[in-house]
Amino acid sequence: MKPGHFSVTVLLATLILAGCGSSPPDKAPGCSDGQVQELVLQVANEELRNGLLFNAILTELGTTPQVQGNPTYAQWDRRREESEEIARLLDLVDSQVEELSFRLDGIRTNSRDDGIRKTACGATLTSDAGMTHDIEYTAQYTEDGRVYVQVFGLD
Repeated sequence: MKPGHFSVTVLLATLILAGCGSSPPDKAPGCSDGQVQELVLQVANEELRNGLLFNAILTELGTTPQVQGNPTYAQWDRRREESEEIARLLDLVDSQVEELSFRLDGIRTNSRDDGIRKTACGATLTSDAGMTHDIEYTAQYTEDGRVYVQVFGLD
């Protein structure tokens, strides 16, 4: 890992959030729209949690995640009450994520197509701990007015 950077193991992640209106707007969402930023940060945090859980399994349990069935954070979170060990690892991951506290800086529009209501964006994912990582993402309205986001470069 390079100084000032962080790493998670997933290259692409997606998330959809219901929009406020019943019909989609006539143009593409903006890269810095609040709803778009919220979704991008949700995806980044989810992938960070998965990467940190992978590392916690390696360091705290002394085994590979494959031996544990390659769990995601969400899968183990549903099992938190079943095992003190799972709860302890998830608490460790939660405290690490809380310390990082991501935001998007340097948001930029790479392209915009109002015909298909899709925008391609770039930004720097920045943590309160001073780590940075450049990402790209797309935001598009679905036919039913929801915002669909894909995030690239979370590796």
